[in-house]
Amino acid sequence: MTLLSPHGPEGAAVLELTGGVGLGVVTTALGDVFYEHDDTTTRVVIILDEPGQIEFTVRSEDVGARPSVTVVQVADGANQLRTALSSYLVEFDRIEGVTASRQRRSP
Repeated sequence: MTLLSPHGPEGAAVLELTGGVGLGVVTTALGDVFYEHDDTTTRVVIILDEPGQIEFTVRSEDVGARPSVTVVQVADGANQLRTALSSYLVEFDRIEGVTASRQRRSP
């Protein structure tokens, strides 16, 4: 998944995923990721080493059952919280073997 920012590079984000089937390990290559699952929700916190595009991967038992995503909070590259979140989009990358399809969903 990729957080598409109307402001350019970001420093951190908190997202909440609901739905989906068997959501599992969350990873990122660009910084640190913290996550917690409960019965219906997965909360994901991504903190980048340097400001940039926020991207992460969530393992799922059924890639056809996409979760809904809510952008809870975003911090800019200077660690200042963004005041408006309605313009953010989340782009889903479904990866199966060597193929990928990109679909965008508004949070």
